[in-house]
Amino acid sequence: MRFVALFFCLILSAAAQGSLVEGVVVDSVAKVAIPGATVQVIWLKPLEGKELIHGLNDQGPSAQTDDAGRFRIEVPPPCEFTFKVSAAGFSPLDGTAAGSWVLKEKESKSGIVLILQAESTIEGRVFDPILEKPVEGLSVQVHEYRTLSPGVGRYVPTKSTKTAADGVYRVEGLPAGKYRVSAGPSQQITVRKPAEKSEPFHVYPLTYIPGTEDENAAAEFDLPPGSRLGGIDVRVSKRKAFRARGKIVRADGRPITGSVSFNHEAEPRAMSVSYRGIGKLENISSFELGPLNAGTFRLNAWVDGVARRDRAEGSISITVADEDIDDVVLNLRTGVALTGTILSEQAKPGREDPCGLPASAM
Repeated sequence: MRFVALFFCLILSAAAQGSLVEGVVVDSVAKVAIPGATVQVIWLKPLEGKELIHGLNDQGPSAQTDDAGRFRIEVPPPCEFTFKVSAAGFSPLDGTAAGSWVLKEKESKSGIVLILQAESTIEGRVFDPILEKPVEGLSVQVHEYRTLSPGVGRYVPTKSTKTAADGVYRVEGLPAGKYRVSAGPSQQITVRKPAEKSEPFHVYPLTYIPGTEDENAAAEFDLPPGSRLGGIDVRVSKRKAFRARGKIVRADGRPITGSVSFNHEAEPRAMSVSYRGIGKLENISSFELGPLNAGTFRLNAWVDGVARRDRAEGSISITVADEDIDDVVLNLRTGVALTGTILSEQAKPGREDPCGLPASAM
């Protein structure tokens, strides 16, 4: 009787077991196995009886690769999945690049090969040819080309660093791809209380290799996986910058009280607009802004109220030529508040959406 019971338990245990997926993680360049990599199963379709929301509950079981780079993971069939793979010194692998698999009942999969690309490095030096010396403490930014849709893409700022005392910089941990490199600016735009006496600005402007301020004329670099691209030097020269002074008024005639927030909106280009917070002023209606390069930009400001409808905001387009500006007037107006909720595509009527986000607009 004991033998029958034991045999029956073994049958139930075997039936409860999932399918096995087995494979190896390898280096794309060296063609060797990668030990210690994390292999995570990502569900592509809901498991039976469950609702799948990507980024929330789409993670399945995971495993670490052994000394031979091999992994073995048990999954519940039937299922459709992909992998997310990460390892120190390598760019993560996920999405369509990782492939996808479908398992039926009582089906397993072996011989899977997941390929990781070693991270790369860009290094060089920033030098001022007029002063004939290296530039210390200047920010260096790498811009990676990313495809937005077939035939359409743009350069996106990724990693940055600052130059050492000898002007040398090094940016590590980069995935293979196409890049541009920029240095500067040496001083960011900020808003402040007007000073009684202001010294002229002389700053290093944002400069792209090979020494241009025009992003579209910047040099492009192809970075293979696991490579070290050296000698990417940037020559920069200081130039005079300008400031804008002005006042803030409310259209309803009320005095400016509380905290006034500002942001700077760069001139639209490459299908995008760049916004950057540039500071706050407390209980003050006059301001000074700088350093500014010649060109056109938009200044935005707002004062929050107790209620959303009390918020006052405004914007003004400012064009800088070759001198400071002293007569900027920024009008703040109140508006009508619209509120709502952004729902995910998987949300069903009458049910709470775990991805729902509150939204409001003026």
